[in-house]
Amino acid sequence: MRFKLPFNNRVTVRLFDEVKTVDDQYAIRDIGFEYKDGSIDSVAVGGSFATARGWFSSDEEGTPKDSKGDTP
Repeated sequence: MRFKLPFNNRVTVRLFDEVKTVDDQYAIRDIGFEYKDGSIDSVAVGGSFATARGWFSSDEEGTPKDSKGDTP
């Protein structure tokens, strides 16, 4: 998600912007500022997030998948 600050049209805020990667196993998100000249100040956070992906990709809507985590 990107949006401009109301008091400053030179800065665009980047929140959880997707970073393209070659390996689809990892999801990398970018949080920071993009300036009008094209420069970027940001922090990238990434991981495979297998359990979270399992929770959000259930076969039937409203039915969570079992993550096969710590429960026996």
